[in-house]
Amino acid sequence: MTIVLNIPKADRAAAVQYWMEYFGVWNSKDVKIKDYSWGMKNRLNLIICFLKQGEIIIMDEQGANLDSKWRKKVINLLDDLKKQNKTLVLTAHNIDEIASLIDHYIIIDDGAVVFDGSSKQLDIYLKYKIYVSDYIDIAKLRDFMDSKSLKMFDYDESENSVVFAVNDLKDINWVFLYFVKEGTPVTNIKKLPVNMEAIFKAIADANKRKKLSSDNSYETTQTEVISVQPESEPDIEGEPESENYE
Repeated sequence: MTIVLNIPKADRAAAVQYWMEYFGVWNSKDVKIKDYSWGMKNRLNLIICFLKQGEIIIMDEQGANLDSKWRKKVINLLDDLKKQNKTLVLTAHNIDEIASLIDHYIIIDDGAVVFDGSSKQLDIYLKYKIYVSDYIDIAKLRDFMDSKSLKMFDYDESENSVVFAVNDLKDINWVFLYFVKEGTPVTNIKKLPVNMEAIFKAIADANKRKKLSSDNSYETTQTEVISVQPESEPDIEGEPESENYE
């Protein structure tokens, strides 16, 4: 396989050992592949995928048939590769698992493309729900969120909870620091899933915004057209000459 992938001969042994160790099968290097477990065979497929270290990595259901430990390890690896400016092309049903990696979505439903655009255009976020032990000054919290370019959504006064979105996981620290400064203990925080229901809602909201923007643009155009209508012709003294059609 290293020959097929055109890996230089001097680098082949080291590359194979590195990735077999990374995916936990190096100790079974002398075992016949047919005797590998199903999970080990799946990890061999991943080794083949990453062995070349290409500039473009294409994967279909990268977490299929892997337990949570290996799925998380693959996601962390993909995140590292993205930071190296590698291009990732992923197909997945479990959107939540790869949401932090996505810059551009192509959403297919029943064989048709229902959305093709950036994550910013889709306006979908990594959302968290935080619970605190006391009253939340929602206006003050919103001002703080705005100052950190964080988005705030639902506030539930009955349970002292608020839903917010972050651009990066590190941004969660700002929210914790805010409540520490306010002397309000945080009792719980949970991540809200990015699933197809959330995505279709985001698509519907995006379409509404697009329609509203289009309607506003049309109204503005109409107003401008009305405002530039020519003034009526000035009155001209005297009667116009009549034409004879006899």
